[in-house]
Amino acid sequence: MDYSISIGIETYGNLNKTLYAENDAIRFDNIMKNVFNVKESILLIGNEASYMNTQNKYNKCIEKLTEDDRLFFFFAGHGKNYFGSPYISSWDSNNDDIGKTWHNLVEFLSQFNESSCKRAIFLIDACESTINFGLRNGEINEFSPTDISHLTNVEYTYVFSSASHKEKASVNEETKHGIWSTFLFEALEGNNPKALVNKRLTNISMQNFLSVNVEEYCKTQGHKQKSFTWGICQREFLISDYSIKNDLDSKEIKTSIKEMYFGIIDADNELKNDRVKFEKNFYNLNDVAESIQNDKNIQLVLGKKGTGKTYIGKYIEEINKDQVTYINFEKFNYTSFNALKDAKAIGYERYQLVWEWVLLSFVVELLSSNENNIELKELYEEIFYGKMTLDKVLNKRLKKGVSISEKYKNYIKKTSNVFSIDDLVELYKVLLERSQIQDFSYLILDGLDEKINEATNYKEILNSLLWTVKHLNDVFYENELDFKIVIFLRNDVYEMISGANLGKIHFGSTKTLTWINDSINKYDYPLADFIQKRINNFIIGKGGQPSELALANILPEKVKEMDSWEWLLNFTTYKPRDIIAFFNSARELCKNNEKRMTEQILRDATKDYSKYLKQEFEDELYGFLNDEQKLDVFNNILPKMKMNWVNFVTIRGYINQTEHCTQSVIDNSELINLLYSVGVIGTMSSENFENWSYRGKRTKLNPNEIPLLKYKVHQGLWKVLSIW
Repeated sequence: MDYSISIGIETYGNLNKTLYAENDAIRFDNIMKNVFNVKESILLIGNEASYMNTQNKYNKCIEKLTEDDRLFFFFAGHGKNYFGSPYISSWDSNNDDIGKTWHNLVEFLSQFNESSCKRAIFLIDACESTINFGLRNGEINEFSPTDISHLTNVEYTYVFSSASHKEKASVNEETKHGIWSTFLFEALEGNNPKALVNKRLTNISMQNFLSVNVEEYCKTQGHKQKSFTWGICQREFLISDYSIKNDLDSKEIKTSIKEMYFGIIDADNELKNDRVKFEKNFYNLNDVAESIQNDKNIQLVLGKKGTGKTYIGKYIEEINKDQVTYINFEKFNYTSFNALKDAKAIGYERYQLVWEWVLLSFVVELLSSNENNIELKELYEEIFYGKMTLDKVLNKRLKKGVSISEKYKNYIKKTSNVFSIDDLVELYKVLLERSQIQDFSYLILDGLDEKINEATNYKEILNSLLWTVKHLNDVFYENELDFKIVIFLRNDVYEMISGANLGKIHFGSTKTLTWINDSINKYDYPLADFIQKRINNFIIGKGGQPSELALANILPEKVKEMDSWEWLLNFTTYKPRDIIAFFNSARELCKNNEKRMTEQILRDATKDYSKYLKQEFEDELYGFLNDEQKLDVFNNILPKMKMNWVNFVTIRGYINQTEHCTQSVIDNSELINLLYSVGVIGTMSSENFENWSYRGKRTKLNPNEIPLLKYKVHQGLWKVLSIW
């Protein structure tokens, strides 16, 4: 298996800025994932690449490598040759203490050579990035034999560097990459035959390609820079074999669309269906999985329904089985929880102690599996009599207290062995301070938005949870416990929860999931990368090669004179599950061994997909509207709007004609705002500016502007509402 580490630093804490280094690292990381299909990729950008974090990531990566694996290490940023050894910078490097704030590349190589792994390629686009002895540059007079067996089973720790020990590495303003990196990416993508011999990329063919092209380009720019290689290798070795025909690039794939796997819209079911596919298809949006694991401030992950929160939580648990407990509160008994509250307190403070008890019980369960935490293990087994469950945690007997061993009295200076909830919480904290944690561990809380309409005092309970998590994470940090609790929550539910100073939790400790960016080209959206990764993984599984055009190659060029991908997105709310649902609907219509979807197939797919989207909207409105009100919305209000833009007076009239929405506790403007925030309707201003909540940063409407706007039903609903 291949693994990769990609580092790019442009803005430093103490050093001058570098150009396009982060572009380089992101491009390399994409190549590793999409072309080399690495098992795991680590991307460190800007201040993520601090000295300690880089070292820790590198250490953890090489610890897990086996002799059958291979490591790719890419760096773009400042480099420095110090007493003959090349050093690469970190975000917090300074020139006054090079030995302790810069990474010695030779030491990185030595550390790797002590691991079980036998193959590593280091690719360094930095100034002075070559060791000052045994320099090897220019073209190498050896060529790859046709027998591939000669190129495999070779051990190597090899470095490709962009400049000598005294040269500066420069950039290509046209490509917005380093000069050397520009040609490196061409070689690694396998798209330039000049980098290949017999359609294979080897260390020798790649160095020849880099050496010739970097030098020739630099001559045109009046700059001197040469590509070098150094390190250890027995002989020429294979980097990648492109001899397999790239089926997607030639727009011919070996299998039909009907056979393709696009995914299952539910993360739990996708994981149960195939764990290997689940891990391979995971798309690390904005590196949120890495951020959760590396940034101790990240305590809250927000996203609309269907943006992948559960997928991220399950993925983190799957790859860190002994360090993560993922808790789904979908079936949480809020009634039992409410019964354990502190009746003497007021507001959300009534639930803080109960939340501490619940959450610390899961923390203790996770840490008690460590054989060194004997005290925690004994206490855990005594309280829960074996396996802990949510029912046991919320047992009403806790209200009166539970009897446990006499020995625990001394820990918190009690005279009785009957422990109340607050006694147990205090005992937990004392024992946690004495515990050992081998690796940073996490609780991930999900499914908290499933019972909005059912749970009494839901707002106060969730408000209390947010503050309790903040408090416990502070306790862990102050006691130097490598532990963190993270909450996954819907945006609208978070906004609904009221409470003093909630904004302080949001500031600096929240990740928000969004699947679009500012690019005009919608193929640049993370959504396109998400589905393209799945298509490429399927093709790879069938013996083909991945392609940057994988998505475009299975779609028709146009639908109604519009780019087909852009047309398709208009039927979605820009969420991964919408994309999967649409492609699954289209796949079912491919019955003639189609290798490419047609315009008619996409148009016909909207019928089945529209039913899915209506159900999604109904689920998202759960807790805000009752069943009768939802029937009014989908059966009486929206169909009357048809496919037109209607003004406020018109939509208000449709609302007032209903039986249940007029009796609602929310007024017309609030209902319109709710439908807009979910994505059921969009708006148009007097300047003809069209806006949808899921396309931009405006998730809510200003009440003052609501009477001035026009409104339209989401295009994805037209079929199911019989208005198209």
